[in-house]
This record gives sequence, C-alpha cells and structure tokens, in this order.
Amino acid sequence: MGPRPVSNDLGRKDGPKTVIGNIFLSVLASILLSAPSSEAQQANRIPRIGVLQSGSVGSSASRLAALRAGLVELGYLEGQNFVIDYRYAEGKTDQFAALASELVALKPDVLVTSGSPAVVALMKMTDKIPIVMAAIGDAVGNRFINSLAKPGGNVTGLSFLDPDLSTKRLELLKEAMPQLKQIAVLRHVTSGKQSLAATLAASRPLKVQLHVLEIQSVNEFDAAFSAAKKNAAEGINVLASPILFAYRQDLVNLSA
Repeated sequence: MGPRPVSNDLGRKDGPKTVIGNIFLSVLASILLSAPSSEAQQANRIPRIGVLQSGSVGSSASRLAALRAGLVELGYLEGQNFVIDYRYAEGKTDQFAALASELVALKPDVLVTSGSPAVVALMKMTDKIPIVMAAIGDAVGNRFINSLAKPGGNVTGLSFLDPDLSTKRLELLKEAMPQLKQIAVLRHVTSGKQSLAATLAASRPLKVQLHVLEIQSVNEFDAAFSAAKKNAAEGINVLASPILFAYRQDLVNLSA
C-alpha cells in the first residue's frame, strides 16, 4: 500500500498540537503496518525508520521524544518492533544531500523529515521509499506532491500554509508595542516565501518598516542580529522554518 493522501491541518477544531500529532502518527503508522515487505520478511528483520532532522541532537530531542511516545501509544517499541536511524544537519542545509544518501543506503521502510531542503534531498535519493514530511509549507507549489487529495509518488505527510499566521504575528507585535516603527523579519532562504509576502503586505496598513534578514545557516544568527540593531529594529518577527524552529532558544537568547 502506498502513502496515504497528504493532510492540510488548517481549519481543524482540535488543538493544533493534537491534530498535527495524530495525523502525522496515523500516516507513519499506516506505512509501518505495511512495512514488512516480502524482502523484509525473508530477512526476518524489523521495520526501520530513517529520520532526517534540520537541527542537532539537543534541539531535536523534544520532538523526537514525542514521536517515540506517540509510537509507543500505537504499540510500537523502539528496538523491539522497529528501529530508528537518526541523522542531524545541525542547521546546515548543505549537509542534507550527504545525510539523505546515508539514510537511503540503510534501506529504511519509511523516511521522516521536515522542511523543504530535507524533502528535496530525500526525493533526489529515492522515488521508492515512502517519505513522510512533517508540517511542510506549500507542498504542491514546491512540487513535492501533485495535490493534497492525490499526492502521487512516494511523498506524503502534512501541508501547513501559514501566511495568515505570519500576518497575525505582526499585528500582535504592533498591538503589544504600538510605538513600533522598525521591525526586523528573520527568514531562512529556503522557507517562508508566501509568509514573507503576507507579512510585507500587512506592514503597510500598520505603518511599520520591515528589514528583511535572510540567513542560510545558524552561523549567521549573530550577523543577522547585528544588522537588525544597525537598522534600529525595535522588534523581530521570525518566519516559520524548521531550522529557525530547531534553534528557537538561541533566537530568544539573542533577542534578550
């Protein structure tokens, strides 16, 4: 059985964390259930999950713990009826290709990742192994899938478009600090194009000037914040990105 259709979690009445977790685990579990192919059965091996993370071991720990806990609730015990192979890009997008190659070489039954660069890297390495993506932005626009209803190919998971949320974040920042005039917008170059467009549009009626700071790796955080200070930024709006999320504590510390 191939990957199930991609889900768009927007518009659900449940809490976002519950919705995302349940949908993601359901998709992953359905693939695991069908994972023991004839080849796997002949080798008498248990299913393998390949996980490609944008962050480091430390920054990814809470999400991976949640993944393991969710699988336990479904009856999957790591090391007993499935194993996970982990690879971490540590905030460096140029590492994805090599890490994706390593994971595919291990012949996992399913690959799990988040963020456009990681999905692209895995898609270049395999069109056979199912790829489950967590909370990707525009999956159709990035040509990861054909459509939300019928994704096709070997990619499935969650599509999460947040331009409206980006607009709301800017509005909340202005509401909290009405005197704001200069705001820095931090964006990873591989993510947030639609969110950036929505944020720029929202800045006009709010009468604030935005200074867009684009980075390629976590090594550029200090330079980005120095540029924000040079532009006299009074606040910062961080656009959604797996890498920026993975290193959110560093961003909080720099802001402080």
